Amino acid sequence: MIDLETLGNKSNSVITQIAAVEFDIETGETGFEFNIFIDIESCLDIGLKCSGSTVNWWLQQSKI
Repeated sequence: MIDLETLGNKSNSVITQIAAVEFDIETGETGFEFNIFIDIESCLDIGLKCSGSTVNWWLQQSKI
């Protein structure tokens, strides 16, 4: 499974995190995990965009 966290909901949105986990669909057993945080500034430098409403939504989320 792959999870992509962004600061928008369009294809040109800033990416903040990429995570993935290998799993067996039949047993649910998990294997290799991958997780990396992306530097927001590096995304802005190449022209990716932030959505104000998405940033506000993230600010409302629990840190847990």
